[in-house]
Amino acid sequence: MTEQHPCRTRTEKALVWTVGRFGELAAVGAPVVIGAFTTSWLDLLSAAIAAVWAAHEIRLHRATRQARTTLATAPEPRQLHTIPATSAEQAGPGGTESSGRREAKA
Repeated sequence: MTEQHPCRTRTEKALVWTVGRFGELAAVGAPVVIGAFTTSWLDLLSAAIAAVWAAHEIRLHRATRQARTTLATAPEPRQLHTIPATSAEQAGPGGTESSGRREAKA
């Protein structure tokens, strides 16, 4: 794993998921709780919200499947090769003008 996220237990992963999804869970759970005390019609509202949420999660999972697979099987990034310096560049500012570059004189 990375340095930012060392090995987590299943409990920690579940807690992170629950906190990250708190708004979605509240949108589904609130009508159920209110419906239990008032009218059962709110349970239908909760079921509709849950269906929309599930459809969105399934669509998101399918849309990102290819990206997850690509990232998991991606080869290591290639290193850029350095170009060796020429003898004129190694000579520094006092080098010869044989490299074809001339400096303007002030």
